[in-house]
Amino acid sequence: MKHLLTFSKDIARDDFAPRFPRSPDANKKHRALRAMRKGARRRKSFTFASIILVSTLLLASCGGSPGTADIPDNVYDDIVTNVYDDIVTNWRGNLPAYLPSDHPVDPASDPQTLPEAEPARTVGWGPSRTTYTVDRPAAGIAFNAITDNPNIGDERNFLGIRERGTDNLWSSNLKVERDKEYVIRIYVHNNASQALGLVAEDVRVMINLPTATVVPGEKLGISGILASSNATPNEVWDGASMWADEVFNVAYVAGSARYHTNASPEGGFILPDSVLTSEGALLGYDELDGRIPGCFQYAGYLTIVVRPQFAEAA
Repeated sequence: MKHLLTFSKDIARDDFAPRFPRSPDANKKHRALRAMRKGARRRKSFTFASIILVSTLLLASCGGSPGTADIPDNVYDDIVTNVYDDIVTNWRGNLPAYLPSDHPVDPASDPQTLPEAEPARTVGWGPSRTTYTVDRPAAGIAFNAITDNPNIGDERNFLGIRERGTDNLWSSNLKVERDKEYVIRIYVHNNASQALGLVAEDVRVMINLPTATVVPGEKLGISGILASSNATPNEVWDGASMWADEVFNVAYVAGSARYHTNASPEGGFILPDSVLTSEGALLGYDELDGRIPGCFQYAGYLTIVVRPQFAEAA
């Protein structure tokens, strides 16, 4: 910058120099000086443009207006990766202790490569959507699409089941037994980078828990739908199955729905039983207002308890 300012002074002196006839050598020097002056002006314009670009990005990284940011890849990497390096290192210790980060979905029921997305909201996952990674999160609001989450792996497989009161791995295909209760867990994560300040609105979840009777050889499909008015896509879903060696159905334990975040009260937010209807239940971070900011520390877990019911033993 010092050289640029010094050179600008030379240009200024030349601009106001008397226009007397010059010798050939003087004319040659003058043309060279004018060429240098044009180059300096172009560099100065580029410097101002760069300042404007960086200022705009810094504004976005400090929480600009919600929406989808259009950021060049190289600048996106500089802003986002550094923020995530610190966040991913520290977020896990704050999650509820009974849903620890070292208990992902059972690999046997969560293959590395998920099957094709289900076109309907059944026991499969969907819709097919853009995926992200921890090092390169979403540049807009999107839910459960990071494929290398250190807690649950591929977030598209966000619904899991396990026996209540155990540390068993979460499963997408679980055999149920008499005299036991089971927890259905749904993971919720706005994949937008925290650096962009994007907040998902009207976030709610709906759980489809069929009441049909299931016979041996068949499975009961359970699905969870996560929706947000300003996310892309607006809805994502995932499912899991229960089965048994005898005829059964499944009943929801009324009042058991909870939502856990780093800011929820002890025991989690109490959710209404409407979570099992098409109305669903609003989620949130520090209150159930439907607003969830982007990044890992704002993620949460929804849990409900269900009880399989069997015919009386003969």
